[in-house]
Amino acid sequence: MTNAGLDISEWARDGVNIVPLQGHRVVGGKVMPIGAAPVAGVARLTYRGGPLIARVRLFGVYWGSAWRAMGRAGGGGPVREVSRQALDTFLGDLAAGAYMDILAEYDAQGATIQRGTFLGSAVVGPDPAARVSDDDIRAMLTQRLADGELPPWDANTLYVVYLPQGTSVEQGGALSCRVFCGYHDAIVDQGGNPSAYYAVLPYPGCAGCAQGMDGMQLSPFDALTTTTSHEVAEAVTDPVPGTGWYDDQNGEIGDICAWQLAMLDSYVVQKEWSNAAGDCVGPAGG
Repeated sequence: MTNAGLDISEWARDGVNIVPLQGHRVVGGKVMPIGAAPVAGVARLTYRGGPLIARVRLFGVYWGSAWRAMGRAGGGGPVREVSRQALDTFLGDLAAGAYMDILAEYDAQGATIQRGTFLGSAVVGPDPAARVSDDDIRAMLTQRLADGELPPWDANTLYVVYLPQGTSVEQGGALSCRVFCGYHDAIVDQGGNPSAYYAVLPYPGCAGCAQGMDGMQLSPFDALTTTTSHEVAEAVTDPVPGTGWYDDQNGEIGDICAWQLAMLDSYVVQKEWSNAAGDCVGPAGG
């Protein structure tokens, strides 16, 4: 990737909605090396009039039978294994804990952002191919909703889709672990009305998706919790990308602070941009 940057404006729907590789950030619709792309002036998110998620309801969607046997339950050891059980526990803490308090300053148009809930999770099939597209993910969610395998969507529901190790995701010609580590989006009809919000978390099988800004190496589990927190914060404040809280130069709330780490209880998460503080902040006590 050169200092000219990779232009993602044509494939990022309605705005920048990805977690870039470590060492890169989003500037003006491009993924740029950090050294070549400083924050332009003081970042500031402005509200664009679109929907927000007031009280997020997270539901984990584990695509593929590999999740039935992957890892252990994620006990209290120094390195957690990646497993459905461990990620479910994290999603519960993320939705209902202090992390959501960071986002409270972004209330708008009667939507008061509060702590949310974890609805549960499901392992869904059939097994994904070695490479899946965003269209494949949308089709899977649509079919699983129609089949009743997922809870019905409402304006507070966010489906968090985890891919198994060995499956890469293609979004508009860009591949996970080459350009991005995760993203969020919305399924909308021709009239612009959303019918589902979702985040996509490929398995972090590369160094660029498993390293903090300070060079700290992350385990796959810690990399997933970091990227998940980034995408959940962006989905809450900008569920239909580019229509909620957004900065034209620097992207969404998580883009400005990409790979700046904090702690939520015992979990590694990402800091998020605060207009009030004029800085990247983590959860209280983290």
